[in-house]
Amino acid sequence: MQCKSLTREKRVVDTTQDKSAKLLEPESPKYRNLSGPLKWLYGTFIWALVVVAVYHVFGFRFFGRVMFELAFVALLLFLLLPMVFIVFPASKKARRDKVPWYDYCLAGLSIPGPLFVFFFAERMYYTIWSIEPPLVVLIMGLVLWGLILEGTRRTMGWILALVIGFFSIYPLFASHLPMILFAKSYSIQRLTGFYFLGSEGVFGTAMQMFGRILLGFMIFGMCLKATGASKVLLDLSMGLVGRFRGAPALVAVVASSLMASLSGSAVANVIGTGTTTIPAMKKMGYKPHAAAAIEAVASTGGTMMPPVMGASAFLMAGLLNISYASVAIGAAIPMVLYYTGLFSQVLFRASAHQLPVLPASEIPSIKQTLKKSWFYLGAIIVLMYFLFWVRVETWAAYYATAFLFACAMIRKETRPNLTTLRELTFSIGHTLTELAPVLVGVGFILGSLSLTGVGQSIGGELVLLAHGNLFVLLILGAIGAFFLGMGMPMLLVFIFMYVTFVPSLVEMGVPDIAANLFFMYWAMIAFITPPVCIAVYAAASIAQADPMKTGRQAVRFGIVAYVIPFAFVLYPALTAEGSIMSIILATFTAIIGAVLIGGGVEGYMIRVGKLNMIERVLLGCSGILLIAGIWIADLIGVAIAVIILIVSFGRTHTAQRGGVTLTSL
Repeated sequence: MQCKSLTREKRVVDTTQDKSAKLLEPESPKYRNLSGPLKWLYGTFIWALVVVAVYHVFGFRFFGRVMFELAFVALLLFLLLPMVFIVFPASKKARRDKVPWYDYCLAGLSIPGPLFVFFFAERMYYTIWSIEPPLVVLIMGLVLWGLILEGTRRTMGWILALVIGFFSIYPLFASHLPMILFAKSYSIQRLTGFYFLGSEGVFGTAMQMFGRILLGFMIFGMCLKATGASKVLLDLSMGLVGRFRGAPALVAVVASSLMASLSGSAVANVIGTGTTTIPAMKKMGYKPHAAAAIEAVASTGGTMMPPVMGASAFLMAGLLNISYASVAIGAAIPMVLYYTGLFSQVLFRASAHQLPVLPASEIPSIKQTLKKSWFYLGAIIVLMYFLFWVRVETWAAYYATAFLFACAMIRKETRPNLTTLRELTFSIGHTLTELAPVLVGVGFILGSLSLTGVGQSIGGELVLLAHGNLFVLLILGAIGAFFLGMGMPMLLVFIFMYVTFVPSLVEMGVPDIAANLFFMYWAMIAFITPPVCIAVYAAASIAQADPMKTGRQAVRFGIVAYVIPFAFVLYPALTAEGSIMSIILATFTAIIGAVLIGGGVEGYMIRVGKLNMIERVLLGCSGILLIAGIWIADLIGVAIAVIILIVSFGRTHTAQRGGVTLTSL
């Protein structure tokens, strides 16, 4: 039985989604409403894309031959780029119900370039076309160059298009720039050939990882939603934490972490789950800004939550030439700490304010929920089996999706119908067409910095600037990633930091995974930190709260996230590096540390009571020492925490609990 307090609030979903859409218009452009033959053509292209990906990933042979990697990536771009101009209008004022003639022209012009690479992919390895492209090839490359930038502008906005555009032309005038940006310049012919006729430009690592791994995981996540996983996860979360005080807020933490881990998108998850959890929290007594902040922080963490993380994690695996499973394992412990800190804060706040406990009749049965929807968890188990045990990450998502649909067909309530399949097709299509130009833009940036070699020189200059001090370098990198994260997608922030800062950290002894995760974390933190905090804006819109007030509250709820990146860089056991015993010990002490930080921030701990300001500061410091992972710091942290908790308990154990009104939340 679904929780009544959540069900009653469903009437507000439509209006809150409309408000969120208005707020997020610059980041999430509206799609055209396709009809007639265009609608069928769009669906055909999307399912052709899926078929091509499956064909290549599973190594099927056509006339005894396996598709060449470069040909595969070019075919993906051929299927996606024309659809960008069909689906995304040129401006906000353009009509959504009709495709103008110029967009048909742009869609047509985006076809020859990828098709040429597809047909001549193998031959390119035996020619000098990438150095001296023929005139026809040069023209096709220049046209495709402009179309990719225009596609990026339509999907992600002017700022991102200008950034990618600058880096794409940077090698043309690099020799005229001062200091660390100085490098050898290249001709337009050489640059065009490098970008479009080789494997290090637009058809490089980013698009290859997209085709081989990311596409399958994205399809799996969207299929879960299409078959009703969102409702199941809400019911399951309520069953798990519904008996605690302030249950709706805890449900937001658990459900949002699960859903965002499958979608990899903070904003999408805020809108998907927040429309249910935020009204329920407000009904329980939370002020609008607090409810919105909890949802924003919970949803943001999902971009780094295994098993399905954001696109940056897949690209990281490709750039480091390691398995995606290794990245997911490295990210697991930090995310446990992230959600431990948030969960403990929410729980302590609810206990401090004596929020009511929900009646047992309103809490769904875990047994009944699992009985009806066991195959959702089964699909995730299949995914993890192929990902971590069999270690065939390119196949894992497709096997999990096949299992999911096969099981969904058993029950009438979950059986996909034509409407479901149509909505799924458009969901997959919109997501992929929006992501494709960004991934191609990543190819421009990586290719530009690789050709000029400026990335390595910037890293050397940064080490000199930090005077060889690792902590100073981390501070500089955190500031850089944070500010980039305020205006760019997490994927591009990761690329910039990977090229500039990561080599310096690795040179100073930081493991590859920890160095890369550090900057992914700081890019993620920008989603919840004012002034530009898009996850907060989305949640505040649903809650009808002040965005800046919500942002300040989100920083408070996400405080552990600001400590974790420094901890796992200085103590790599938190990214599963080292012996089993060291990893277990580091995880155990860090979890205690996250709970203590939560108690210090909220000024209250269960069974202990209220804490004064000095106790809060000391308790927070002890938590930071425990997360740091150094055994001396652990001992000091434990000693401080024990003293503070004993003193606080002795002072308050006889005091009357409660007396705090819900309005203070």
